[in-house]
Amino acid sequence: MTKLRPPPVAVKHAITEAVWEYTQKIDEKANTAKHEHFPTGWHKVVEAAIDKAYDNYESSEMGNIEIELERLTNAFK
Repeated sequence: MTKLRPPPVAVKHAITEAVWEYTQKIDEKANTAKHEHFPTGWHKVVEAAIDKAYDNYESSEMGNIEIELERLTNAFK
C-alpha cells in the first residue's frame, strides 16, 4: 500500500498550527525584535509542518477512515 496523502485542508491546518505555535513561542520572549516574528528561515517552519502532516496522516482519524474505505473497496473487487 502506498503512503496516504492528506487532503489540502489537513496540510493547511498543519501549517497554520505550526505558525501559531512559533508565534506564541516568540511572544513569550521579552523584547523580541519585530523581524523575528517572520524570520528569514520561515520556510523551515512550513516544511516541517507539511512533513508532519504527511507523516501523521495515517494515524489520524481521517487517515483511519480512508484506510478502512480502501480496505472495504478492495474486499469487494
